[in-house]
Amino acid sequence: MSISIGENRAAFAAYTKLTLVSRFQNQINGIQPNTQSKTSMGFPEFMERLRKNEVVNEKYARTILNKQREDSLINSRYNGNPQFESEKLSFIEKAYNLGIVDEYGTLINTRL
Repeated sequence: MSISIGENRAAFAAYTKLTLVSRFQNQINGIQPNTQSKTSMGFPEFMERLRKNEVVNEKYARTILNKQREDSLINSRYNGNPQFESEKLSFIEKAYNLGIVDEYGTLINTRL
């Protein structure tokens, strides 16, 4: 499946936040996630999971963390594009609701 990042900029920003940024923040904070968290689903699968709108893992299905909301508010104040930040946050919220974000704030790998 081929997905254009240009047409899905906010979704790709959410994907990046839930993969690279989360891993980096965990490392900075001394959090060593389990091995499953070291790899995440790819962007095409992320988009497909959001499109299907089905809970993937009940264990992880929850509302978004307040920290994610706070980070988004800060970004919207300083990046000059609050609409984009709002769109990005909506993708992150949906990922949490569908149970595809683990306890470390990282996208899960559904193939493990």
